[in-house]
Amino acid sequence: FCQRDRQRRTRTRTRRTTATAAGGDADGITEYDDDDEDPNVFYLDGPDMATSATLIDAHGFDPSRCHVANRHASTCGILRRRLPEENVLHATAAEALTPPDDNGDADDGSSGGGGSFSEIDFSAYYFDGCGGFAPHVVGMISAALVRRPQQKSSSLSPSSSSGRSVLERRRRRPPRTTAVGYSLMGGNRDVVEKELRICRALTAVAQTRGMRARHVLDDPGRYGIPKEIRKTEGGTFTSWMLLEEDDDECVL
Repeated sequence: FCQRDRQRRTRTRTRRTTATAAGGDADGITEYDDDDEDPNVFYLDGPDMATSATLIDAHGFDPSRCHVANRHASTCGILRRRLPEENVLHATAAEALTPPDDNGDADDGSSGGGGSFSEIDFSAYYFDGCGGFAPHVVGMISAALVRRPQQKSSSLSPSSSSGRSVLERRRRRPPRTTAVGYSLMGGNRDVVEKELRICRALTAVAQTRGMRARHVLDDPGRYGIPKEIRKTEGGTFTSWMLLEEDDDECVL
Protein backbone atom coordinates (compact mmCIF):
# COMPACT_ATOMS: atom_id res chain seq x y z
CA PHE A 1 0.00 0.00 0.00
CA CYS A 2 2.80 2.42 0.89
CA GLN A 3 4.46 1.93 -2.45
CA ARG A 4 1.21 2.42 -4.41
CA ASP A 5 0.39 5.52 -2.39
CA ARG A 6 3.86 6.93 -2.97
CA GLN A 7 3.45 6.35 -6.70
CA ARG A 8 0.10 8.15 -6.68
CA ARG A 9 1.54 11.10 -4.81
CA THR A 10 4.56 11.15 -7.11
CA ARG A 11 2.28 11.42 -10.14
CA THR A 12 0.31 14.17 -8.38
CA ARG A 13 3.50 16.11 -7.64
CA THR A 14 4.73 15.71 -11.20
CA ARG A 15 1.45 16.91 -12.70
CA ARG A 16 1.31 19.92 -10.40
CA THR A 17 4.91 20.97 -10.85
CA THR A 18 4.72 20.43 -14.61
CA ALA A 19 1.55 22.52 -14.83
CA THR A 20 3.16 25.42 -12.97
CA ALA A 21 6.54 25.27 -14.70
CA ALA A 22 6.92 28.18 -17.10
CA GLY A 23 6.84 26.88 -20.66
CA GLY A 24 7.07 23.30 -19.45
CA ASP A 25 10.57 23.82 -18.07
CA ALA A 26 12.10 20.44 -17.26
CA ASP A 27 13.28 21.85 -13.94
CA GLY A 28 9.66 21.81 -12.85
CA ILE A 29 9.41 18.02 -13.01
CA THR A 30 10.13 16.34 -9.70
CA GLU A 31 12.78 13.66 -9.64
CA TYR A 32 10.98 10.48 -8.61
CA ASP A 33 11.44 7.99 -11.39
CA ASP A 34 12.22 4.61 -9.85
CA ASP A 35 9.09 3.94 -7.76
CA ASP A 36 8.24 0.86 -9.81
CA GLU A 37 10.88 -0.99 -7.83
CA ASP A 38 10.28 -2.73 -4.52
CA PRO A 39 10.23 -0.35 -1.55
CA ASN A 40 13.01 -0.29 1.01
CA VAL A 41 12.03 -2.09 4.22
CA PHE A 42 13.73 -2.36 7.61
CA TYR A 43 13.02 -5.12 10.09
CA LEU A 44 14.58 -7.27 12.78
CA ASP A 45 15.28 -10.91 11.97
CA GLY A 46 16.81 -13.89 13.70
CA PRO A 47 18.90 -16.92 12.73
CA ASP A 48 15.82 -18.66 11.29
CA MET A 49 15.56 -15.83 8.75
CA ALA A 50 11.77 -16.18 8.97
CA THR A 51 10.91 -12.60 8.03
CA SER A 52 13.48 -12.45 5.24
CA ALA A 53 12.22 -15.74 3.82
CA THR A 54 8.62 -14.51 3.89
CA LEU A 55 9.47 -11.28 2.09
CA ILE A 56 11.81 -12.80 -0.48
CA ASP A 57 10.38 -16.27 -1.09
CA ALA A 58 6.67 -15.78 -0.45
CA HIS A 59 6.29 -12.22 -1.72
CA GLY A 60 9.11 -11.90 -4.23
CA PHE A 61 10.89 -8.97 -2.61
CA ASP A 62 14.22 -7.89 -4.04
CA PRO A 63 16.81 -8.85 -1.36
CA SER A 64 18.65 -5.58 -2.04
CA ARG A 65 15.64 -3.72 -0.61
CA CYS A 66 15.57 -5.72 2.63
CA HIS A 67 17.59 -4.24 5.52
CA VAL A 68 18.07 -5.87 8.91
CA ALA A 69 19.95 -5.36 12.14
CA ASN A 70 20.95 -7.86 14.80
CA ARG A 71 23.06 -7.56 17.93
CA HIS A 72 24.71 -10.96 17.45
CA ALA A 73 27.58 -11.35 15.01
CA SER A 74 26.82 -15.03 14.39
CA THR A 75 23.23 -14.21 13.41
CA CYS A 76 24.44 -11.45 11.08
CA GLY A 77 26.61 -14.03 9.34
CA ILE A 78 23.58 -16.24 8.77
CA LEU A 79 21.45 -13.35 7.51
CA ARG A 80 24.14 -12.39 4.99
CA ARG A 81 23.56 -15.72 3.27
CA ARG A 82 20.24 -14.35 2.03
CA LEU A 83 20.84 -10.60 1.96
CA PRO A 84 23.61 -8.36 0.59
CA GLU A 85 26.36 -7.89 3.16
CA GLU A 86 25.81 -4.12 3.35
CA ASN A 87 22.12 -4.69 4.14
CA VAL A 88 22.89 -6.47 7.41
CA LEU A 89 24.21 -4.41 10.32
CA HIS A 90 25.67 -5.84 13.50
CA ALA A 91 23.78 -3.37 15.66
CA THR A 92 20.63 -2.73 17.60
CA ALA A 93 17.70 -1.26 15.68
CA ALA A 94 18.26 2.15 17.25
CA GLU A 95 21.95 2.11 16.32
CA ALA A 96 21.23 0.99 12.77
CA LEU A 97 18.72 3.80 12.22
CA THR A 98 20.60 6.62 13.93
CA PRO A 99 22.99 8.83 11.93
CA PRO A 100 26.59 7.67 12.52
CA ASP A 101 27.64 10.91 14.22
CA ASP A 102 24.91 10.38 16.81
CA ASN A 103 25.86 6.80 17.64
CA GLY A 104 27.91 6.34 20.75
CA ASP A 105 30.26 3.47 21.44
CA ALA A 106 28.25 0.32 22.01
CA ASP A 107 29.02 -1.78 25.05
CA ASP A 108 27.37 -4.97 23.81
CA GLY A 109 29.67 -5.81 20.92
CA SER A 110 27.37 -4.33 18.29
CA SER A 111 28.41 -1.82 15.69
CA GLY A 112 27.76 1.43 17.53
CA GLY A 113 29.07 4.02 15.08
CA GLY A 114 30.19 1.41 12.56
CA GLY A 115 27.29 1.76 10.15
CA SER A 116 23.87 3.23 9.65
CA PHE A 117 20.76 2.99 7.47
CA SER A 118 19.74 6.50 8.53
CA GLU A 119 19.75 8.00 5.01
CA ILE A 120 17.74 5.24 3.36
CA ASP A 121 14.14 6.12 2.54
CA PHE A 122 12.21 3.21 4.05
CA SER A 123 8.58 2.56 3.12
CA ALA A 124 8.10 0.30 6.13
CA TYR A 125 9.65 -0.55 9.47
CA TYR A 126 8.87 -3.61 11.58
CA PHE A 127 10.14 -3.80 15.14
CA ASP A 128 9.96 -7.30 16.60
CA GLY A 129 11.34 -9.02 19.68
CA CYS A 130 10.49 -6.15 21.99
CA GLY A 131 9.52 -8.27 24.98
CA GLY A 132 6.52 -6.12 25.80
CA PHE A 133 8.61 -3.10 26.81
CA ALA A 134 6.93 -0.10 25.19
CA PRO A 135 9.78 2.42 25.76
CA HIS A 136 12.01 0.13 23.69
CA VAL A 137 9.61 0.38 20.76
CA VAL A 138 9.31 4.15 21.17
CA GLY A 139 13.10 4.43 21.14
CA MET A 140 13.35 2.53 17.87
CA ILE A 141 10.59 4.61 16.30
CA SER A 142 12.37 7.79 17.34
CA ALA A 143 15.66 6.55 15.90
CA ALA A 144 13.93 5.71 12.63
CA LEU A 145 11.84 8.83 12.14
CA VAL A 146 13.19 11.73 14.19
CA ARG A 147 16.02 13.76 12.68
CA ARG A 148 17.89 16.87 13.72
CA PRO A 149 17.03 19.90 11.52
CA GLN A 150 20.33 19.84 9.64
CA GLN A 151 19.71 16.19 8.70
CA LYS A 152 16.20 16.75 7.43
CA SER A 153 17.43 16.86 3.86
CA SER A 154 20.77 15.47 2.83
CA SER A 155 22.36 17.60 0.11
CA LEU A 156 25.13 16.81 -2.31
CA SER A 157 27.88 19.13 -3.42
CA PRO A 158 27.30 21.06 -6.68
CA SER A 159 30.01 19.08 -8.40
CA SER A 160 28.25 15.77 -7.74
CA SER A 161 24.60 16.80 -8.00
CA SER A 162 24.40 16.37 -11.76
CA GLY A 163 25.66 12.81 -11.58
CA ARG A 164 23.45 11.42 -8.86
CA SER A 165 22.97 7.70 -9.12
CA VAL A 166 19.69 5.83 -8.77
CA LEU A 167 20.86 4.71 -5.33
CA GLU A 168 21.42 8.31 -4.21
CA ARG A 169 17.98 9.36 -5.48
CA ARG A 170 16.49 6.39 -3.69
CA ARG A 171 18.10 7.31 -0.39
CA ARG A 172 17.57 11.09 -0.35
CA ARG A 173 13.87 11.92 -0.46
CA PRO A 174 11.35 13.85 1.59
CA PRO A 175 9.21 11.90 4.07
CA ARG A 176 6.38 10.04 2.37
CA THR A 177 3.82 7.35 3.19
CA THR A 178 5.46 5.07 5.74
CA ALA A 179 4.22 1.97 7.58
CA VAL A 180 5.39 1.19 11.11
CA GLY A 181 4.67 -2.18 12.67
CA TYR A 182 5.65 -3.59 16.03
CA SER A 183 5.12 -6.63 18.22
CA LEU A 184 4.75 -6.83 21.98
CA MET A 185 5.30 -10.26 23.45
CA GLY A 186 2.91 -11.61 26.05
CA GLY A 187 -0.34 -9.90 25.01
CA ASN A 188 -1.64 -9.43 28.54
CA ARG A 189 -4.18 -7.02 30.00
CA ASP A 190 -1.85 -4.01 30.08
CA VAL A 191 -1.14 -4.24 26.36
CA VAL A 192 -3.77 -1.57 25.65
CA GLU A 193 -1.85 0.92 27.78
CA LYS A 194 1.37 0.00 26.00
CA GLU A 195 -0.27 0.40 22.61
CA LEU A 196 -1.59 3.83 23.58
CA ARG A 197 1.88 4.92 24.67
CA ILE A 198 3.39 3.85 21.37
CA CYS A 199 0.55 5.40 19.36
CA ARG A 200 0.95 8.73 21.14
CA ALA A 201 4.67 8.73 20.42
CA LEU A 202 4.15 7.87 16.77
CA THR A 203 1.42 10.49 16.39
CA ALA A 204 3.76 13.12 17.83
CA VAL A 205 6.47 12.08 15.37
CA ALA A 206 3.99 12.23 12.49
CA GLN A 207 3.01 15.78 13.41
CA THR A 208 6.63 16.94 13.29
CA ARG A 209 6.79 15.57 9.72
CA GLY A 210 3.53 17.17 8.58
CA MET A 211 1.83 13.80 8.43
CA ARG A 212 -1.09 11.92 9.98
CA ALA A 213 -0.95 8.58 11.82
CA ARG A 214 -3.61 5.99 11.02
CA HIS A 215 -4.32 2.55 12.50
CA VAL A 216 -4.11 0.08 9.63
CA LEU A 217 -6.41 -2.49 11.28
CA ASP A 218 -9.12 0.14 11.83
CA ASP A 219 -9.76 0.04 8.08
CA PRO A 220 -8.19 -3.21 6.82
CA GLY A 221 -10.02 -3.15 3.49
CA ARG A 222 -8.41 0.13 2.49
CA TYR A 223 -4.93 -1.28 2.99
CA GLY A 224 -5.56 -4.73 1.53
CA ILE A 225 -5.42 -6.50 4.89
CA PRO A 226 -7.57 -9.66 5.35
CA LYS A 227 -10.38 -8.97 7.80
CA GLU A 228 -9.57 -12.10 9.80
CA ILE A 229 -6.19 -10.68 10.83
CA ARG A 230 -6.17 -10.00 14.57
CA LYS A 231 -3.87 -7.88 16.69
CA THR A 232 -3.26 -10.66 19.22
CA GLU A 233 -2.29 -14.16 18.17
CA GLY A 234 -0.56 -16.78 20.31
CA GLY A 235 0.29 -14.39 23.11
CA THR A 236 1.87 -11.84 20.77
CA PHE A 237 0.33 -8.43 20.10
CA THR A 238 1.12 -6.94 16.69
CA SER A 239 -0.06 -3.63 15.31
CA TRP A 240 0.60 -1.52 12.23
CA MET A 241 0.25 2.22 11.83
CA LEU A 242 0.59 4.30 8.71
CA LEU A 243 2.12 7.76 8.47
CA GLU A 244 0.42 9.55 5.58
CA GLU A 245 1.01 12.97 4.10
CA ASP A 246 -1.92 15.34 3.92
CA ASP A 247 -2.76 15.79 0.26
CA ASP A 248 -2.20 19.52 0.70
CA GLU A 249 1.42 18.72 1.52
CA CYS A 250 1.90 17.33 -2.00
CA VAL A 251 2.18 20.83 -3.45
CA LEU A 252 5.84 21.71 -3.96
